[in-house]
Amino acid sequence: MNPWRGLKEIPHNIWILAFATLINRSGTMVLPFLALYMAKDFGVSAGSAGLVLAFYGFGALFTVPIVGKLSDKLGALRVMKLSLILIRQRRTRVEFPAS
Repeated sequence: MNPWRGLKEIPHNIWILAFATLINRSGTMVLPFLALYMAKDFGVSAGSAGLVLAFYGFGALFTVPIVGKLSDKLGALRVMKLSLILIRQRRTRVEFPAS
């Protein structure tokens, strides 16, 4: 019995969704190494680096349900576009401050 036999019957859209989820989760896998990078290359203490990761986790814990409800109301694509626009504006202000 071949366990891989049924994979050909999975629709193309499901494969795309699975691949996108894999890429997304792979990006999240980098977070634990961020603490090591901050400690080694920036001279940040291990406690401070852990605190940064804790803030990330707590931020996600509280914002994910809010964004989920917002996406139910406005639609997922609109929320993603809005978040990308807001992130870009924020980064532009940080990278090129008006001085």
